Amino acid sequence: MIGLLEIVYALLQLCGVLHNYFCFHPFSGSFENPAIFSMLLSFCMPIGYYYALKSEGREKLFWRISSLLILWFVVLSNSRTALISVALAIGFMSYMESGQIKSLAGRKHFRWLALIGMLVVGVCLYIYKQDSADGRILIWRVSSELVMEKPLWGWGAEGFVSQYMNRQADYFMQHPHSSFSLLAGEVSHPLNEFILVAVNYGLIILIGLLAAILFTFRSIICSLYPERLLIAGLFMVLNVWCLFSYPFMIPFVWLVVLFFVIVAYEPLVVRYSPKFVSICVFCLCLIWGIILFKWYVKEIPRIYIQEESLSEQTEEIVVRYAAMYEDYQENRLFLYNYGALLHYIGRYKESLTVLSQCAQHMADYNVQLLLGDDYQHLGMLDSAIMAYRRAHAMIPSRFLPLYYEMRLYQNIGNMDQAKALAEIIIDKEEKVENSAKVRAIKQRAETVLAE
Repeated sequence: MIGLLEIVYALLQLCGVLHNYFCFHPFSGSFENPAIFSMLLSFCMPIGYYYALKSEGREKLFWRISSLLILWFVVLSNSRTALISVALAIGFMSYMESGQIKSLAGRKHFRWLALIGMLVVGVCLYIYKQDSADGRILIWRVSSELVMEKPLWGWGAEGFVSQYMNRQADYFMQHPHSSFSLLAGEVSHPLNEFILVAVNYGLIILIGLLAAILFTFRSIICSLYPERLLIAGLFMVLNVWCLFSYPFMIPFVWLVVLFFVIVAYEPLVVRYSPKFVSICVFCLCLIWGIILFKWYVKEIPRIYIQEESLSEQTEEIVVRYAAMYEDYQENRLFLYNYGALLHYIGRYKESLTVLSQCAQHMADYNVQLLLGDDYQHLGMLDSAIMAYRRAHAMIPSRFLPLYYEMRLYQNIGNMDQAKALAEIIIDKEEKVENSAKVRAIKQRAETVLAE
């Protein structure tokens, strides 16, 4: 029902009745991204398909129409991951349900034909969004280097955020003419939950997680639930999304995971020691609830002052940030916003201190730009140039780091270096065509060359 309501919401967006939260796609449902909309529908699709197989009469017609509608919007959402997850789930459910398909799958020629078909579909999906696929390949390639450096226990809970962009910068410094340079962007998630676990917590935890996934899948298949085939199909959808996206950042997925845990482990609890397990689960939930409560209580003041600082940059806001600094000096978002505010009001030395601390917790393109400006205002020109170059190496397709460095050389009278950078800016390929900002930067570069 939620999936069908989301489709109604999307239809109203297509008709212009409701606001669309994502400007690059004609609809996104009630979400800010059509990928999340398609994620929800991909969980709905196996439900519709399953009951279309099991129902009779009018019910069967309802489920068939609902399934086709959901499938149509999965296709319209333009999400390859949703299509792959739906296809695998439906294929698995059809195989388990139909004796004819099982007998066909036992034939050698059919297996070869199916394998060739999957390869052809895989190649077509890759070509369809080649830039997106190549971008993922870059992220996974750089992430694998992080895993190899600390393979056993990883970099810690925020290891990916604190390390990845620096490693991407190192990669482009070593490969300045890489074909990936135009595709790279700001990355805070590897678009693969398993890689994220490997980077943050190491291969030992990843192996334990994979073992738990296999055990959970086996428990679902062997459970006494009449709908265990449907639940197994939904479990496959979740794991496909884990391979190509960030499902655990989406709240409704947490409920789906809780459902899988209940289905898979309830029989074990009932069979062995229900009272003991219930007490343990209650204690864990209580402890986790207290931790979450404390975290949210601490986050609310940070978010509140962050929102206030967007509308007014007064001395009072700065004083309140300074009073919170001691308790939030490990919070990368607090450090970023505090450092940016100090920079905006011209307190560059203090901003440099805060942003340097932020850079230890968050490797970020914008942090490097702000650091470069702080260094420049404090007369530390070599450090400013290094920060601008670091920012450019993080995302080589961006023009601002080159522009700021060109302006720096122009201000100190080094016109040879300024003109050399101006030529690079003018000749540089644009990632987004007809960008007003890029046109303005190129016009400024042409002015520098004319001087």
